[in-house]
Amino acid sequence: MLHPMQKLLIILMFLSGTLACTAQHQPLYSHYMLNGLVVNPAYTGSRGVFTANAMHRRQWASFEGAPISQVVSIHGPSKRERLAFGLLVANDRHGVTANTSLSFSLAYRLKLGEKKSLAFAISGGPQFTTVKFTDVVTVDPNDPAFSNNLRSRILPDLGTGLYYSAPKMFAGIAVPGFFKRTYNVADESVRASVDTDNINLIAHAGYIISVNENIGIKTSALFRYINYNSKTIDINAIFQYKEHIGAGLSWRIDNSLVALVEYQINNQFKLGYAFDYGTGALRSFNAGSHEINLQYEFGFKIKSFNPREIF
Repeated sequence: MLHPMQKLLIILMFLSGTLACTAQHQPLYSHYMLNGLVVNPAYTGSRGVFTANAMHRRQWASFEGAPISQVVSIHGPSKRERLAFGLLVANDRHGVTANTSLSFSLAYRLKLGEKKSLAFAISGGPQFTTVKFTDVVTVDPNDPAFSNNLRSRILPDLGTGLYYSAPKMFAGIAVPGFFKRTYNVADESVRASVDTDNINLIAHAGYIISVNENIGIKTSALFRYINYNSKTIDINAIFQYKEHIGAGLSWRIDNSLVALVEYQINNQFKLGYAFDYGTGALRSFNAGSHEINLQYEFGFKIKSFNPREIF
């Protein structure tokens, strides 16, 4: 049985996420260091071999209607040294809204010196959006505004990014999606448009501190800006022993504290887990957030501390 305040919060989340004419939800990931493609398309091909990732995130566990996200991606270099290709498939559910997207990425990499490169990428693909208005809990069960579901609509999306890497550091900036979705309940339509006041801009950077031949500290930070009232900053530090086991913390300022764990199963498999403990207004209504990531490389290299191991 839900607490009355929980029911109220759920209804407000449904309404704000599905009825507002400028509705826009951006999936949130804590262990993005294991799959940089979720924040920057220019990460495509940066690992030097074809790499596949599968990620599952359950946000605000025990909170009914909370966001659930799954991501599957694959990317790698081509026979042409400067080109790389990638594909990211994402399924995101929040409240009564379900989004499934396919994003193809193409990166062009320039060598700037010994083990230094700058990549530029574009990404794009279709997004399938469905809204189940009949699942919204209302005071009047026969409210006509919630009597029909919004049938699946196909909308385009487009993104771009820059990614610089050098020994022991990286830096990038990206707009993973330019389009916002506009819902019109009256005619059951969904439209995609560019809103320059609500662009999802992401800047990220990282540096490796080598303590000795066995221990390294992977530090990184991410800044995400949508508009003046919606911005987040993540600060991360992961201690890694012999590049097999890693553990650390991430602080999402004014939002949550995240515990991060990594384990290199073998030369090709890597497992990551993140647990978010909320420090914001909703911390009393949920049991934290869980995120798991599995990475597989179709080839492997001799491991050494470098930017590809940070992100």
